[in-house]
Amino acid sequence: MNLKTTYPEKIFLLGAGGIGMSALGHYFLQRGVKVAGYDRTPSETTAMLQKSGAMVMFRDDIRLIPDEFTSDTAMVIYTPAVPSELQLINFFRNNGYTLYKRAQVLGMIAKGYSCFAIAGTHGKTTTTSAVTHILRQCGNNCTAFIGGISKNLQSNFAGGSSNIMVAEADEYDRSFHQLFPRYSVVTSVEPDHLDIYGDYNAVKESFRKFASQTQENGCLLVNEKYAGILSGTHPHMFTYGGVQSDYYAENIRTSEQGIAYDFVFRGKKVYHVTVPVYGLHNAENTVAAGAIAHLSGMKEEDICQALSTFTGVKRRFDVIFSAAGKMLVDDYAHHPDEINALARTLRSHFPGKKTAALFQPHLFTRTRDFADGFASALSLFDIVMLLDIYPARELPIEGITSQMLLGKINAKEKYLVNKEDANKIVSGNEFDILVTIGAGDIDTMIPALKNQMQMKYES
Repeated sequence: MNLKTTYPEKIFLLGAGGIGMSALGHYFLQRGVKVAGYDRTPSETTAMLQKSGAMVMFRDDIRLIPDEFTSDTAMVIYTPAVPSELQLINFFRNNGYTLYKRAQVLGMIAKGYSCFAIAGTHGKTTTTSAVTHILRQCGNNCTAFIGGISKNLQSNFAGGSSNIMVAEADEYDRSFHQLFPRYSVVTSVEPDHLDIYGDYNAVKESFRKFASQTQENGCLLVNEKYAGILSGTHPHMFTYGGVQSDYYAENIRTSEQGIAYDFVFRGKKVYHVTVPVYGLHNAENTVAAGAIAHLSGMKEEDICQALSTFTGVKRRFDVIFSAAGKMLVDDYAHHPDEINALARTLRSHFPGKKTAALFQPHLFTRTRDFADGFASALSLFDIVMLLDIYPARELPIEGITSQMLLGKINAKEKYLVNKEDANKIVSGNEFDILVTIGAGDIDTMIPALKNQMQMKYES
């Protein structure tokens, strides 16, 4: 099925608030398809869907399914995060509906486009957002599916009129194997999702398969650190990152306004770029975005001009509050490498500041598999506060708790806290920068924390 030109009349989304699922919802809503769905709790993404015309329910009750969606002509799309015991998914399975995974549907849509796909255990969301911004600023009105809220778009979806599509390619559950892009980017290949893959070798093989699915008339762009892993997967492989790469940044500078660097294209042309985002890792991410745009035919000058107005992604070093020399920053980091990058960003942009990390571990399996890495990364902060582990799709594992993780952390001050402790977190600690970290629901604490910081530092 080609979902670029042929649409079902109705779509029902199980897990409608998921960042990838809600983007699909917007895609179909823009094409006049009736969309309904379910999620456990209201969120920014469900509110955006409702504002665009979708009907979203928040109770697992088949009686709440709108009548027009009880016909088996509706396409039902689900995310692997949906529990198998959910009444709604069992209703659809037992009543003749064909159910599709989110990744399958994204693959069906991509078949109708010339597709850019950006994969990687870290960096893919920012890079996807940057590619989208560059293409659209350069006059290509592309369609885009992004795994976060682009600050430039104020959305995780962009509806376009051109034949170009940009997609974040998710390695979880091997979802990215549904894509056969013309232009592929791999930002990183690190061990993650070991509950799915089992070991690092399986992760590497999965990325090799993704890379090999790049169309022969296209090209593959790889972070040079992982070029050995992906060697031989495509005849047109280019690299970015280090000075031996085809594309790289040199003379990187950081400030409280963002990053600046000299962009070297294919070892020849050098252009000065200033990008209003934080983090040395974002020099790599924006170079990757500029490189794949260049390989697709965009001009160097236009790419660099577009990057100068790229403002990043929500929940990626997202400055929520800044006054009187104090800051509240929100970040989606949920892997030790990402927390390390976050700590480095704070040190390079804000040297000498006292930092506090409020971390919500995400998944029992990930906490178990990377406990030592988390402890090492979190020990880079002056103060560490841990919330309970966010379970998402998982059941508890004996002995795997935030208390266990806290015991491994070597920080000057460290505590266990509750989500209701916003007042105590702000008033009971002295810090210059507080960073909320995690991929669960820690972001629901942001309004209360911001309010407490406003009262303390703006009064």
